[in-house]
Amino acid sequence: MRMHKNIVLIVTTAFILSIVWTVAAVAQSLPQLPEECYGTITINGKDSAVGTIIIAEIDGVERGRFVTTTIGTYGCSKDEDKRIVIEGTETDIGKNITFLIDGVQANERVIYENGESIELNLTATKSVSPCFIATAAYGTPMHEDINVLRDFRDEYLMTNAVGRVFVKVYYTMSPPIADVISENEGVRTAVRDGLVKPLVYISRMFVG
Repeated sequence: MRMHKNIVLIVTTAFILSIVWTVAAVAQSLPQLPEECYGTITINGKDSAVGTIIIAEIDGVERGRFVTTTIGTYGCSKDEDKRIVIEGTETDIGKNITFLIDGVQANERVIYENGESIELNLTATKSVSPCFIATAAYGTPMHEDINVLRDFRDEYLMTNAVGRVFVKVYYTMSPPIADVISENEGVRTAVRDGLVKPLVYISRMFVG
């Protein structure tokens, strides 16, 4: 009788262990699902432009990339194709996902979870680059017209390769020209009325 109980105990234990091993094997064979994020994007308090590049990183390694096709958003809960997909591994679970918006670190981060889909509104603060010639013409970097030119630069020039090359050349060549403009009131007036204001007028048609 005692031997019979021992056999039953051994068989039961073996059965339980086989179930545990099976569950563990199935769990290991399950695919690692990516995490998905969607939401709004604001840069310096304004909606991001079309063509804004979002890069998701874990431990400084890129795990997902998204280029926006609408102003101020990168997808929604109803459209899986428009979410940023973050490919992680099992060892990444619980780690921070950080985001770059056009190369600038976003203020938000999120924990990587297997297969999670969340709404995450991203914000970033870019340092304001100077518009040398316009600043010299107006005598201040804070004039409303200069803000229009900056918006045009960020929304239209910096979103394509040709525009970025133009901006780079401008920043290389314009400082000495701006120095000459700032030293002469007559030149400042001529540049302001004959060059900067027409450019602002044209830029307003694009940036509103």
